[in-house]
Amino acid sequence: MRKTKHKIDFSFLEKMEEGTDHYEILDTFSNKQGLPLTVCISRQANPARYCVIGNMFSAYFLSYTDLENFLKAGRMHKWTEDDEKKI
Repeated sequence: MRKTKHKIDFSFLEKMEEGTDHYEILDTFSNKQGLPLTVCISRQANPARYCVIGNMFSAYFLSYTDLENFLKAGRMHKWTEDDEKKI
């Protein structure tokens, strides 16, 4: 059997930047493996919803406190130039 290579479609991030999606990008974080995570907020203010898009997963939160707890529990930090150099 021959293995097929899968390509992940990241075009949804372009839609977020263009403003055609329901979420707006807030910031980029690094997880403990050094991979980037994108943190987004919903464009609708009531209720404010947060989304974290990572390597093969996404997580949604209804409160900023829950988002903060998720980032702290995963020992995630804001993406820096040092993180960029590691990739």
